[in-house]
Amino acid sequence: RTLTVDHTKVSNTNQTNFPVLVSGTFTYLKTVANGGKVQNSNGYDIIFSTDAVGASKLSWEVVKYVATTGEIEAWVKVPTLTTATDYVFYLGYGNTTVSTFQGGATGSAWNSNAIGVYHVPDGTTLNTNDFTANANNLTNNNTATATTGQIDGGLNLVRASTQFLSKGTPILVSSYPLTITGWFYVNNTTGQYTVAGFSNTGDGKGRKLLYVSAGTLHLYNENDAGGTSFPAASTTYSATTWYYGAAVFASATDFKIYQNGANMGSSTTNVVFGTPSNTFIGRDQPSTSYFDGKVDEVHFWNTALAADWILTEYNNQNSPSTFITIGSEGSAKIKSKIIKLEEL
Repeated sequence: RTLTVDHTKVSNTNQTNFPVLVSGTFTYLKTVANGGKVQNSNGYDIIFSTDAVGASKLSWEVVKYVATTGEIEAWVKVPTLTTATDYVFYLGYGNTTVSTFQGGATGSAWNSNAIGVYHVPDGTTLNTNDFTANANNLTNNNTATATTGQIDGGLNLVRASTQFLSKGTPILVSSYPLTITGWFYVNNTTGQYTVAGFSNTGDGKGRKLLYVSAGTLHLYNENDAGGTSFPAASTTYSATTWYYGAAVFASATDFKIYQNGANMGSSTTNVVFGTPSNTFIGRDQPSTSYFDGKVDEVHFWNTALAADWILTEYNNQNSPSTFITIGSEGSAKIKSKIIKLEEL
């Protein structure tokens, strides 16, 4: 089947090595035993390629596959998304000879700038592992639980129970450049909640990189003199609604905040964050702003993601079914090509 990325969902500039989310429930991706066409019980014969016969495989990861329903969450690294033409790649399945995963090594769906990717998948059993090759796995503190997320499962955090995820050693090499993206769902808009951030080895204070307060999204730099919010909050959010947030730090004088792919504020004020130490999802340092609600798909990047990448990412993750159109099953022409290759 063809997978066609709508070029109108790619914002302004071409994107290279972009992790495209392919997500949904498809009857043909059930295993044969469940009335579908997938041969391997783990879904290993589900492949993504640049050609119709599956000879040139892309790199991908499968976060979730359900053999009985055909549900899949896969992230596929595509070489280039262009703004001018639709990008077409292929979904294959049904090869009876496949018994191992075909998508490449762990983390190969992500480029080298992704240093921590937390899908927290499946909605039943909380998985706090990093899906990049860096293995920056997080610790579950005070029994945070799994719940439904924006994409498959998510992380449920109860402020009163001081629940959060953490890693006691640095994920980030330095505080510039970096980007943190993630989805958040706050139970109310009256408190102050940290989606994600890190502490500083110099003063031990918190850098709240995605921070929601009094119904607005911003970042907060805490130090011995108190704290400063950057940039000025310029948008509001509603309780019990999923939002995509991104905090971008290109330099000590270049901060930007995005909500649902739109730039909501910038700052050129000089702020020195120092060297990151502990990493958090769901609280800050010191621990006064525990999150209360749901968090999903938190990604840490050792680069300043561009505005067009962020909007394209939002378009894909917000609505995978409109970002990608899935074609009908293989034509006779494609099948004849497969036969000819087998004969060769």
